[in-house]
Amino acid sequence: MATQKLYAGVKLRETRARLGLTQKAFAEKLGVSLPYLNQMENNNRPVSTGVVLALAQEFGFDVAELSTGDAERLVTDMREALADPVFADTPPPLADLRLVASNAPSLARAFLELHRAYRQGHERLASLDEALGREGGGVQSSPWEEVRDFFHYCDNYIDAVDRAAENFSHKGDIETRSRAVLARLGISVKIADAAQLRGLDRDAGKLTLSTTAPPSTRRFQLLHQVALLTHDDLLEATLDLARFQSDEARAIAKIGLANYFAGAALLPYERFLAAARETRHDIERLTDMFGASIEQVAHRLSTMQRPGAKGIPFFFVRVDQAGTITKRHSATRLQFARYGGACPLWNVHRAFETPGRFLRQLAQTPDGVRYDLRAGAVSPAFGAPAGTQAHHQPRFAWGSALRGGTLMLRGLAALLLIGMAVGFATGSFERFALYPFDPRSAPPPAGMTETRLHTEDGETLIVWSAPPKPGKALVVYFHGNAGNLAARSGRFEAFMRQGFGIVAAGYRGSSGSTGKATESALRADARLLRTEAARIAGAAPVIYYGESLGSAVAISLAVEVAPAALVLEAPFASIAAMAQHLYGSAALARVMASQWPSVERIAGLKAPLLILHGDRDTLVPRAQVQAVFDAAGSADKRLLTIETAGHNDVWQVEAQRQLYRFMARF
Repeated sequence: MATQKLYAGVKLRETRARLGLTQKAFAEKLGVSLPYLNQMENNNRPVSTGVVLALAQEFGFDVAELSTGDAERLVTDMREALADPVFADTPPPLADLRLVASNAPSLARAFLELHRAYRQGHERLASLDEALGREGGGVQSSPWEEVRDFFHYCDNYIDAVDRAAENFSHKGDIETRSRAVLARLGISVKIADAAQLRGLDRDAGKLTLSTTAPPSTRRFQLLHQVALLTHDDLLEATLDLARFQSDEARAIAKIGLANYFAGAALLPYERFLAAARETRHDIERLTDMFGASIEQVAHRLSTMQRPGAKGIPFFFVRVDQAGTITKRHSATRLQFARYGGACPLWNVHRAFETPGRFLRQLAQTPDGVRYDLRAGAVSPAFGAPAGTQAHHQPRFAWGSALRGGTLMLRGLAALLLIGMAVGFATGSFERFALYPFDPRSAPPPAGMTETRLHTEDGETLIVWSAPPKPGKALVVYFHGNAGNLAARSGRFEAFMRQGFGIVAAGYRGSSGSTGKATESALRADARLLRTEAARIAGAAPVIYYGESLGSAVAISLAVEVAPAALVLEAPFASIAAMAQHLYGSAALARVMASQWPSVERIAGLKAPLLILHGDRDTLVPRAQVQAVFDAAGSADKRLLTIETAGHNDVWQVEAQRQLYRFMARF
């Protein structure tokens, strides 16, 4: 997988302004030229490794601040705001939103503030309608959203409160100290059979905690009360800085801050972070080590974002059996939409059926980010999923089971669109589930040129190409749905080193190509690309190469316009077969126009065929690959199994050797 480049122009400009340096002086201290710095500050170039090191060494800069978290949060929030029915049906392209968030964050925040003001005005009108007995009310009030946004833009970490709680926890046994502090205030603690988890009677000087709650919950409630009674000035000062627009939002936030203090005291930052790393974030072991509940540990993991000592960014959600989200906290880019419902395929809904067990799931959101999720029932009433971005898997105690291949059909691998409404129009759902392409463009590798093809329906395809050397074939390459053309640069370079020519196009919505991907559109684009390939190849033979999703495109083209040979990497039988494999039901495929029935189509193939498949590919099962192989009408065909390979790492040394030997025949 290609390494993600870091664009942090806004951060660089803010840092330079804070230091009071001219652009020239800043460039000198960073050891780069003035034009180079200018390009980085305007996001025309990524921040280089040398600049990152110079920032740390020269200015003591916390390089974690250069992460794209703020920009990605703005993108997420703009997408959420634009999902409001007040806007047009077609939202701006994701690439445009990322450009605004990176280069004009103040404009993005102004847009969000404007939309928030609109919603509040709409709510006031709805309240007036309700008071006057007119219809049209019913819009949910905004204080909860205002509080959510407060924690969201703090990375779910409140430094002053967190450090105060950690300091409190260092002074002896946490429960004994809490009781002693309350005793000095004239308040005794009583454990009784009470309906409320916590009840304070100031006149009687008594705090009652319910016997029905487990010990971890009673300690949490005890610390919540300590926060309100002994750290009220700190909580109020934090609320003053937040500048909430209503007293209701401020009151809700104060409860949230007291809860934050309680969780941070139970699980003090430095000790908990060390334990989380030592156990590789094993939630069950952490609950045992700290005497905390699963919910408390999962929640605490979502707050570990202290500057200079950040943990893995987690999100945490609490959901009831009806699917209502009753608590949500996220230090990741993942946020839950205000408009539409949650996806019923989310594994938290199955967690209620298996109490005492954690369920795992890979998920991808419409912005292309993959998440590794764990969900369990924390009580008969609530389920609690937690997770983080999938690239952190090696740092999880549970990560190894899902490593080994998740690139191909990433949206379908989860068909899990967190926060997306089930009632999305079929076209939108299909685009997010099957075609979550990376829209970013990049220059082609050395030896390849970039051109543009114009489709009959007015779209533009980005094409990278290189002619073959004499006596060699031209490869028409159809990539998978993860990443973009740039993610395959290494493969293209390998083909060229062997003398083969290359023609590859970014699908619609990928690599700078315009338009929306559908099965019919991709098939038409493949035919157009084949015509371009014939022009570049001249008399050279043409070989089609289809990678995962691209295998379906290559098969479709091969039965219409025969190649000299066809190479398929991890071909799946059909969308219905993938739905059956992943979720035990082919019915999910019926909501999509794209079906990609490769098993049916490949029966018409006459060209020689080579199929590559890793024996540890958990995404596309061996049975589907075998079905494609068996159905192929080719008289000359071979299925090559790559040992120890998953879905993404098929291109091992022996596999390449066999591949080049096969291609050299033509």
